[in-house]
Amino acid sequence: MSDPWPPVVLIPERSLSDFYGASSIAGDYCGVVSPPAHVMAGIWHHGWTPFFASLSRLDFFYLGDPRKVRLWVSRKNEETYLKQQGYPHVRAIGHPIVYVRHASFRRTPGSLLVMPAHSIRWSAHTWSFDRYVEEINAIRDRFSRVVVCVSPRCLAKGYWGPMFEKAGYEVMAGANHNDRNAYLRAQRMFSSFEYVTTNSFSSLLAYAPYHGAKVSLYGSYCEMKIEDLVNDPLYKHYPKDIERMVDTYREANVRRHLGSFFVDPSKATERAEWARQELGEENKVSPEEMRRLSEWDAAGNFKWGLKSADSRVRVLAKRLFPWTVPLKRRLLGPAEERPG
Repeated sequence: MSDPWPPVVLIPERSLSDFYGASSIAGDYCGVVSPPAHVMAGIWHHGWTPFFASLSRLDFFYLGDPRKVRLWVSRKNEETYLKQQGYPHVRAIGHPIVYVRHASFRRTPGSLLVMPAHSIRWSAHTWSFDRYVEEINAIRDRFSRVVVCVSPRCLAKGYWGPMFEKAGYEVMAGANHNDRNAYLRAQRMFSSFEYVTTNSFSSLLAYAPYHGAKVSLYGSYCEMKIEDLVNDPLYKHYPKDIERMVDTYREANVRRHLGSFFVDPSKATERAEWARQELGEENKVSPEEMRRLSEWDAAGNFKWGLKSADSRVRVLAKRLFPWTVPLKRRLLGPAEERPG
């Protein structure tokens, strides 16, 4: 692992299609080395939704009303489901990770990457941190090297990192959602370790095997509980959706559908073909089609140029004639600051 890692490059949160560097990956793929200032003309779902779960408005909550925009998902069954739910502008184009340019890395034989359950911005948890460290300690000598990867949000909350460091483990930070190179770093990470393990449901269950690692669920399972999310604004606005999500990823349900993942990390096997199907590699579009969908072609750039000019005129008009600003906006603030 002597080769330099892709640097962390933080970018503005303009759209879900920028998350984890998806728009930059798309730009590189279709020959737009430095993508235009305008965002991709669709919302690209960035996480992995397994076959036993269903996408919901939680996955696109930044939009307000997903029915009014183009949505891009990984698999055809997701496309079909959302269209049945009344979302007309949906298309399966594969997950952003399948567009990452191939690169070869030296995988360390017998190495293990431990990726504990991660929290989200507003959540608070009482997981058994020390117990999981003890469980990893019990199998530590089965591997040539063990590294622990903890999400930035968990590190900020004091989860996992201090406990594993105290036990003598090397701890590294996971992906930032606003890191332009997040998928490139994930490729490097999952291509460098032979084994990857976690103690909760996570998209890494598909990402790691896609890059050739042998993934497992091991140790005391960490569930997301309703009481962990009481301070999350999403829970206040979409309680039923949150409750369904929590039920979907309870240990019992994950074991029911992904039971073969629950093994000793040293017994995990390769699942590359399964991961390619789950991430929709077969739906990958051509570079030309990606430019068209993103509106990064000549027609799209002309359209966005007109929009940009119109926007500048509107801003000037509102500064000169502030009474023209709708009362709702003045009272509630910009749309992007208002829930769903």
